[in-house]
Amino acid sequence: MIQLYMFYLGGNAGKSNIEVHDVQFVAVNKIEEAYPVLRDCSSD
Repeated sequence: MIQLYMFYLGGNAGKSNIEVHDVQFVAVNKIEEAYPVLRDCSSD
């Protein structure tokens, strides 16, 4: 069954003093199926 997952992602922005955060929603059968989708989103 497809479920909607919410991921809160964060990291630093190079040499800056701030952190970058993002929320991504992914609809998948298993949480592991979301990993490639999240990797693709992070390269934008």
